[in-house]
Amino acid sequence: GFSFIGPTTCYAMMQSAGMVDDHHVTCFRHTSNREA
Repeated sequence: GFSFIGPTTCYAMMQSAGMVDDHHVTCFRHTSNREA
């Protein structure tokens, strides 16, 4: 298991869960460029 959970670990978990969208605005994977 983890012995230390810091901000980097939490941010990486948020990225993998889809809570954070770090794609550039011009990237095809950015939320605003995807069709629903």
